[in-house]
Amino acid sequence: MMRFESGQLQQYLLKLEQKKVTGVLTLVVDLPQPDQQRQMLVALRQGHITFAGESLMSPINFVKFIAQELGATFLEPALKVVQPRIQNPASVQEILDLVCRFGLFTWDSVESLMQKQIVMALELVLPYGGGMDFKGNHPFDLSYSSLQQFQLKEILPKIQDRSPVWNSLKKGISGIDTVPRLLTQNQDDIESTEIRDHLNQWVDGNRSLGSIALSLKQDPLELAKRYFQFSRKGWIKFEESAYSSMTSGPLTKPGKSEMPIVLSVDDSPVVQTVIKRSICDKYDVILANNAVDALNMLNSHPVSLLLLDVTMPDIDGLELCRTIRSINKFKDLPVVMLTAKDGLLDKVKGQFAGSTHYLTKPIDREKLLTVLDKYIPQAVIA
Repeated sequence: MMRFESGQLQQYLLKLEQKKVTGVLTLVVDLPQPDQQRQMLVALRQGHITFAGESLMSPINFVKFIAQELGATFLEPALKVVQPRIQNPASVQEILDLVCRFGLFTWDSVESLMQKQIVMALELVLPYGGGMDFKGNHPFDLSYSSLQQFQLKEILPKIQDRSPVWNSLKKGISGIDTVPRLLTQNQDDIESTEIRDHLNQWVDGNRSLGSIALSLKQDPLELAKRYFQFSRKGWIKFEESAYSSMTSGPLTKPGKSEMPIVLSVDDSPVVQTVIKRSICDKYDVILANNAVDALNMLNSHPVSLLLLDVTMPDIDGLELCRTIRSINKFKDLPVVMLTAKDGLLDKVKGQFAGSTHYLTKPIDREKLLTVLDKYIPQAVIA
């Protein structure tokens, strides 16, 4: 699975659109809560997103899903009529077309529903980093008469249009993946049995708002508006924590962090996770898994210190360090080399390449923090 960092997914989707690929993209993103991930499948047709959701349903189940969402009745009689005419039972496109001809619903209504579904799904993954895997020639063959409205330039503004509503909920809900907690002492005030049962079932202090919405197949924003009212009544509380999503909406640009930025460059997701969790309470950690991305991030972020793995594919840490030192504005940037090797020769090589300090793996949190505190100016930390 290819790794990507937070904020990079949109660019990868644009690249796939430009290449006009057809297939299914599997995304597994890392949520703000520790050890929690979210999977999303994205179906692409000539680069355009035709469906996005937690899973790809069988053609019959997909038609049932469409009918339920559109409030269509008499689905079972319609299926009995169209099923004998189906030539390819694996084709979503063929079955949907037959059902639309039957008059149960129209292609226009299907396209509007799918565009809304894609907006909700992308809203739940775009802010995060994670992994992706693409498979071409997938049997999921959903397409539309016009794919123009499924271009990212049409989809992304619809996600952005939701940001003002997310901002209006900011006083109670800091982000789409903030975790609600049930205030048990006020349960007797909930007169509705339906609401009480819902809260007891879904609000467990572990599931985020976005994860609850995904499980319920509901719009996260609509659920947020409902939960906002519950919080005002004192039934639930959205607690701030180090792992809360602090965005007011998935595509809003965050303000500058007050914490100094540390750029960690390592091709191991495991090492990156350890580093981020070790220092995220004192430093704003951004990640890169190769030299090219690292240089781009250095040029676009006010990085206070660079953590650099020695052994990486293509361009190793020593060569990257030499490149960085050749750029005037990075001559004084603290560079801490990380390696599994604990030899004098490697330390000397690192010093000649321009490193400021040298640490060995596995990462010792206390040693790492001591080094960071030493080389990052105290005025920046304060």
